[in-house]
Amino acid sequence: MAAGSRHVDSSPPVSPDQYARVRVANIGPLEQALSRVPLDCSGGDSGRCSLSVAYALALTQKFRDELLPAPPCLAPSDVKLREALSELDSDLHAASLDNSLGRTQLAGDSNLRASDELFASETCANPTSSSAPVSKPSRVPTPTAKTSTAPAAPNVLLDKTGSGTSKTAIFITPSEWEIDYSFDCTGFGYKGNFQIYVYDGTGALKDIQANALALKGSDVIYEHNLSGPYYLQMNSECDWHVIVKG
Repeated sequence: MAAGSRHVDSSPPVSPDQYARVRVANIGPLEQALSRVPLDCSGGDSGRCSLSVAYALALTQKFRDELLPAPPCLAPSDVKLREALSELDSDLHAASLDNSLGRTQLAGDSNLRASDELFASETCANPTSSSAPVSKPSRVPTPTAKTSTAPAAPNVLLDKTGSGTSKTAIFITPSEWEIDYSFDCTGFGYKGNFQIYVYDGTGALKDIQANALALKGSDVIYEHNLSGPYYLQMNSECDWHVIVKG
C-alpha cells in the first residue's frame, strides 16, 4: 500500500431491516431469561439460580456478538441497548459468583426497557422494515397432485385468547399439526414482544415457534413428525389469539 493511502471499508451499510431482525431475534429470549432470574434465585435452590444466571449471561453475550452496527435512524435505541448489554454482562457475572445478587433487579434492565421504548418510536426511510414481525418462516407442506376427494379439515385441538404471559392446557397432537396465531399490541401503545414456547407433557422445552417484536402480526406454523402431549406458553405484553389444529 502506498504511503499516505487509506484503507476504505467497502462493506455495504447495514439496513434498518437487517439490524431490526438481529435485534428481534435476540431481545425476546433475553428479556424472558432475565425475567426468570429473580424468581429462580429467590427459592433457595442455588443450582437452579446458577443455571438461570448462566443462561441469561450466555444470551447477553450472544446478543453482543451478533448485534450489527446500527443505521443512523436507529442509533438512539442502539446506544441504550449496548449500555444495557454491557451492564447486564457485568451484573450477571457478579451474580454467577454471588447468587444473592440475582434476587434483585439487574441494573441493565432499565436501559433495556429504555432502548425498547426508543426503538418502538424510531422511524427510518423504509418504516415497514423495522416494524414488520420477525417470526419463524412457515414450513408449508409440499403440494401434492389434486384428487377428487377433498382432504379432511383438521380438528381444532386448542383455541385460546388472552393477553400477557399464559400457559395452555395439555393437548394431544397427531404427527402433523399447526399453530395459527395473531397478536395485537395497539392497546399496549407501541411494539411489543410475542413468543410461543412449545413444551412436551413432561415440561421439557421442545421449540420456540414465534418470536416477534411488532405492533401486530399473525402467522401459521407447521409441526411435522411431532406427536404426543404438548402445551404452549405465550409470552407477550399484548393481546393474542392462538389456535392449534391437527
